[in-house]
Amino acid sequence: MASSGVSAVCSGAWMVAHGVAKPDERVLLEQGVVMKRPSRIFVRASQSDNRIVNVRVGGHSVEIMRGEVFL
Repeated sequence: MASSGVSAVCSGAWMVAHGVAKPDERVLLEQGVVMKRPSRIFVRASQSDNRIVNVRVGGHSVEIMRGEVFL
């Protein structure tokens, strides 16, 4: 998962915890439009007893770079 996906998990959990989104509501997050690398990520978070218990993230991806690091 790229950093976009990681931030989407946090955003989804925060939105449900603070009432911005309803539990299990699918929310669309968009970013990268100005950079001409648009990204559309879907996130959904569940809540049980005032706790976020499950966050799901999805979308489509395109590989733009591949590499290896040797230490």
